[in-house]
Amino acid sequence: GLDLAPVADVLVDPGAAIVGVRSFGSDPALVARHVGAFVEGLQSVGVAACAKHFPGHGEAVGDSHLELPVSGAGLETLSTRALPPFAAAVEAGAQVVMTAHVRFTAVDDEPATLSARWIGLLRSTLGFDGVVMTDALEMQGAGGPAGIGESAVRALAAGADALCLGADLSPEQVLATRD
Repeated sequence: GLDLAPVADVLVDPGAAIVGVRSFGSDPALVARHVGAFVEGLQSVGVAACAKHFPGHGEAVGDSHLELPVSGAGLETLSTRALPPFAAAVEAGAQVVMTAHVRFTAVDDEPATLSARWIGLLRSTLGFDGVVMTDALEMQGAGGPAGIGESAVRALAAGADALCLGADLSPEQVLATRD
């Protein structure tokens, strides 16, 4: 089985609606310890863990279900504040990492889900060799239901291995990801 957990986001701003109480907290070291333990525990009983939302949805206040959140945090800040829990997940052997529909303007113009740079950093800098899964592509942060086909192509081209599609999509929208 696969559990779309744990949330590895560090809660930088309490207003981060998508993260909120799902985060283990605002201290990167504490979050990293909990994420690592969560991954080990889950996978020790045969369930694959999925650390999310890479590289850190806690950096942005907006809700990616409704909009494309933006963060101005640079790579140096993110390396010390947002990335440690994902590094812990990789070290613990997480089989899946889910991307965030967040645009980090200091790093790339594309949201992380559609960013070859971010997915490349996950693979090279963090050494992740498992499955990179997108967050739900019908969310507004990925272009919304009308753009689901284009978002699917762009995510795969950026290096994603698996596309997450929500349960409320029409058959036509699901087929748009295939075409």
